[in-house]
Amino acid sequence: MIHLYLMDYLQPLQWWERLYSCFHKEHDSRFKDMMNYLNETYNLDIKIRFKEMRGLRKW
Repeated sequence: MIHLYLMDYLQPLQWWERLYSCFHKEHDSRFKDMMNYLNETYNLDIKIRFKEMRGLRKW
């Protein structure tokens, strides 16, 4: 639901992000900041499930 709150799904992908999905970071700093805020405020355990989706790659 964090994606819905941030409305990042409305942001169009760049042409190279469409061609090379490995360059596209689904969980950027805004997402991670909100996830950390929710975890701390409400004592939750929200995590980014798959390593590939954590946005650890830097290009």
